[in-house]
Amino acid sequence: MLIKRWDSEYLMIERILEQVDNAIEVLYATRKHRHLVLKLAEKNILKLIADFFETFHNLTKIISCEKYPSCNFIFYLIFSLRKKYAGSNSDTNAIGKFLKSTMLDSVNIYVRECKLSENKKIIFANFLTPNRKNCNRRGSN
Repeated sequence: MLIKRWDSEYLMIERILEQVDNAIEVLYATRKHRHLVLKLAEKNILKLIADFFETFHNLTKIISCEKYPSCNFIFYLIFSLRKKYAGSNSDTNAIGKFLKSTMLDSVNIYVRECKLSENKKIIFANFLTPNRKNCNRRGSN
């Protein structure tokens, strides 16, 4: 499996969220460590970040399970990511909005600098690639 920094961070945050109750019990038992107990707002922020990084975790799994990930396949995933964050303005949480808008800005810069929308050969090849259907199926899970 292809491991990237965001994948490690996602797995770490998921593990913290899984074990937070056990950690609170241990920290609260010692008086000098009580200040380290996560507050509800901090746990909610971790959940938002985990939800945000989960998309990258899933994309990493999709790419790494391909025997030979093609440019067309990655191109499709980039634009799927762009579509996901462009259409997700339903968050009322400021942190969630910030994470998603920052991600969308980053993807748009990449698309613009690499002129991905202007490369007609890659766009056309993307519709002909046989693994596009597999990507759609995996992405909907």
